[in-house]
Amino acid sequence: MYVIQSKRIYLILFCLVISTIAFNISTRKQESIQTVALPVNNKVIVLDAGHRTEKTAEALVVTAYQKRR
Repeated sequence: MYVIQSKRIYLILFCLVISTIAFNISTRKQESIQTVALPVNNKVIVLDAGHRTEKTAEALVVTAYQKRR
């Protein structure tokens, strides 16, 4: 007669759960959905992280250029 110990049952269940999770993750589709489509032809996009507190000369020139448009 074959006796299964509780440790072995827990190990089998754990392996089953991990394999099921891994299978679901590997077969998941990665779909990208376009949310916003902005026209950016002939436009200047300035990204500033905002870590500096003082404005540099370049930032002042860009700000003045944007105000003129």
